[in-house]
Amino acid sequence: MRLQNTLDYLKEQFYTAGAEWKETKDSELLTELNALVAAINAIEVYLYDQRITVITDCV
Repeated sequence: MRLQNTLDYLKEQFYTAGAEWKETKDSELLTELNALVAAINAIEVYLYDQRITVITDCV
């Protein structure tokens, strides 16, 4: 349950940052998006045995 809550929070941040990146094209924000997707993928692999989220989901 805790990991699912964490995953939900990270995905919310991921999509919010993606929307901001679309407006600004800020390279630092893109680096942050890559870190978020890596964290999301780590939890997805643990919970579901597969990666579901990719960077193109938000950009």
